[in-house]
Amino acid sequence: MLEGADSCGFCIFNNLAAGALHALSDHHSCEKVAIIDIDVHHGNGTEDIVRNYSEPHRIFFFSVHLLDEDKTTGYQFYPGTGDKDDTKHNIINVPIAPMWRKTEVAAAIAGEKGGEDVSIGEGEDNFPQHYLQGMGQQAYRMAIQNRLLPALAAFNPDLVMISAGFDAARGDVGNAKHGKREKQGLDLEPEDYAWTTEKIMEIADSCCNGKVVSVLEGGYGQTVPVAVLEARTTRSRSFDGSNMDSEATSTNLNRDMFSESACRHLKALIDPYEKLEI
Repeated sequence: MLEGADSCGFCIFNNLAAGALHALSDHHSCEKVAIIDIDVHHGNGTEDIVRNYSEPHRIFFFSVHLLDEDKTTGYQFYPGTGDKDDTKHNIINVPIAPMWRKTEVAAAIAGEKGGEDVSIGEGEDNFPQHYLQGMGQQAYRMAIQNRLLPALAAFNPDLVMISAGFDAARGDVGNAKHGKREKQGLDLEPEDYAWTTEKIMEIADSCCNGKVVSVLEGGYGQTVPVAVLEARTTRSRSFDGSNMDSEATSTNLNRDMFSESACRHLKALIDPYEKLEI
């Protein structure tokens, strides 16, 4: 869609952007489309496409995501973008500090309350501004409540499209910092996805008769402890040493949290008000 652009992550084609531009084409009567990216990674490709769209007043992009950089080691939480808004092109980015920055976030908030200018450490700049918003579920919900909902209502779209990534869920490998010890970046529960979807649906119902399209993006599963994997493998081996249980060895991820989060999101899309059990 963009000449000379590289495919990033697992994307070759940007499905959400393609769908949004198709909806805005002459084949449809859609005047304005809002794209909401709740994947734990910044939607940098979608943002680039939105920024290059010739009629910026017709498209809106919101992304809430982890953002972290360690200048001493060169580490960046992928893709390392999305620290600023671009109001000229209706782009809102809300970065969240990862939970492995708990100490720094606490120091930044304490410094702000005390009127002090606190730095990250030797060779580092001052704390990023988004550290002041906290981290985890609280920061995420604040981003939705304070940044997304008012802007979405003001934009008043004819169609809402959601990049529905569930990799911000507690324990998902998609929000982890991998190394000798896996560190967790976000801790969303299925209830957070249900709440987010319900809030989006409330705005969509008032703006565009509930016209919402949701497309699956990230979400991978939780790492299964080695001891559990070994126990599974031992139980699944037949007497001649062959493995009779393909499920036990085909994956080392537990996808229960991912599937429950996706189901709660889907239920809220279908019926955001009745609170029916699933």
